[in-house]
Order: sequence, then C-alpha cells, then structure tokens
Amino acid sequence: MAISNAGDYQDFAYTGGVQAFTAPFKAVYKLEAWGAGGCSLPGGGIGGYSAGYVQLAQGETIYICVGGAGSNGAGGYNGGGYGTAQNGNGGGGGGATHMARANGVLSAVAVGHVFLIAGGGGGGSSKALNASYSVVRYGGNGGGLEGGNGEEGRDNDSGGGGTQTSGYAYGRGQDGGAGNGDGGGGGSGYYGGWHGLCTTNDGQYRGAGGGSGYIGGVPSFVYKSVTYAPSTTTGGGAAAGANGSARITAVKRMELPVIFNGTAIERLFFNGTEVMSLVFNGTKLFMRKLFLRVHRGGAYV
Repeated sequence: MAISNAGDYQDFAYTGGVQAFTAPFKAVYKLEAWGAGGCSLPGGGIGGYSAGYVQLAQGETIYICVGGAGSNGAGGYNGGGYGTAQNGNGGGGGGATHMARANGVLSAVAVGHVFLIAGGGGGGSSKALNASYSVVRYGGNGGGLEGGNGEEGRDNDSGGGGTQTSGYAYGRGQDGGAGNGDGGGGGSGYYGGWHGLCTTNDGQYRGAGGGSGYIGGVPSFVYKSVTYAPSTTTGGGAAAGANGSARITAVKRMELPVIFNGTAIERLFFNGTEVMSLVFNGTKLFMRKLFLRVHRGGAYV
C-alpha cells in the first residue's frame, strides 16, 4: 500500500528489475530486505534478512532491487551464481535483495551508495551414484553478516559462504562449471558465496555457500530519545526456491512540532476533518504536530 502517514508501509515484490520509492514526507523510515532462496532442488539454502533505519527528506528516492530465486541451473536475479549439471545436478544460487541511493543491480552500485543487503541462499549439489541412491549436499543460507557454508563446504573455498571481508565477489555468487567444480551456484550478497562441487573422480560433493548481508549503510542513530539500530539474520529470508522481497515503513514523521501547555500536539481535527497542513508566510507547515486556534465570536477556541 502507499505511504501517507506514520505507520504505513509499502511492500516490494520481485519484478526482475529495479524499483524506486520516493519519500512522501520527512520521516524516519525502516528498511527491510529478504534475500532470495537458492534453487529448491537439489537442496537450496534460505535467503538472509537485513533491516535498518534512515532519515529521509520529502522527495528523496531509494532504489530497491529484489533478488530472484535460483532455478535448475540458472542463478537468481541480482547476482545468483549459475549451477551446472555436467557431472551431476547443480541448483542456481539465490539473488541478493538490496536498497541503495543509486540505481542498478548490486554488482554495479558502489557500496558507498548502498543502505543494506540481504544475502541469497546457495544452490545445492547432487549426484546419482546408482539407480536407487543419490548424494545431496545442501546450499548454505544467505546472510546475515555471514552467509552459511554449503553442506561439507569450507570457508574461502568450495562451498564457503561470503563474509564481511571475503567471498567470491562483491554482488555476485560464483558459478559452478567446468574448471570450477560442477555443482550449485553461490548465493549473491555483499560478498557472494563460493560454488558447490559435484565431481566423480574424487567423490567430492558440496553445496554452494550463501552470500553475506550488509548493514553498514544504516548505522544506529538517536532521534527524540529513541535509538534506531540495524539488525541482520542469516537464514531469515525467503525459502529455497522463493523470490526475495522488501518493505519500507514510515516510522516517525519529523515535522516541526507545536507545543501547547508543554505538550506536543499530535493530531488536529476541524469540523470532523483532520487538518494536515497550514501555510504561514509562504511556508507549508505540516499538522501532524501543530495546534490551530480558530477565532469565533470574538474569542479564540
């Protein structure tokens, strides 16, 4: 739904493109992002969750890029790594969901413009050893400060998840493929996850790592004695095979208040209608916290 007052929120679903939000009024806004999951078959990881707060003036714009789920072989939109099936079956990694001041997919936006990122889940890897038995290695969950390792994966190696300082690449999960070790693709994130493995010559089977999240662009601050702090959770996002999502909520309006008898006036109604603004000396005064005096019969009421 559209935002018109404090407490309202607007949701953003996966579209395969970048979406925009323009602040309708000056306020503290909460930003939430859920990363996409890796391919559900075989065994993709869950996306991550990140949240934080920003102070926006009326007319400021935020760009939202919602990650797509990994599919059989293909990586999810916004940086998910491709899986391969040359020596088995590799699921694609999930795309990251991010919000930024600049337009574009994550890998094309400088980190200095990024508010937050929720990592995508890694793709799983599997190999049919015989007609009745297959080995499945699950992909790691998206971050969070760190993406999860794929099942039997290792940090900074095949199947490792992204962190705050290392991973496959900024904004991209690693592709599985010939020369990389066939298998699942890494989840996207601040640092993307490493590919999975599905090899026959040495019996190595590993799920791909999840991408890491990021909350460095939404530092904690205090407004009117309330602390607004970011948070992030590994595996708190979309399920395997599901697209990511995002939400922006207007938490608290920041217009100039009017104090009456020591109390800030929060809402004003005139003849049963809520007054939203006045103009004083050519300046529009928002009435979320204004007091209006009406002159009737020689007296102010």
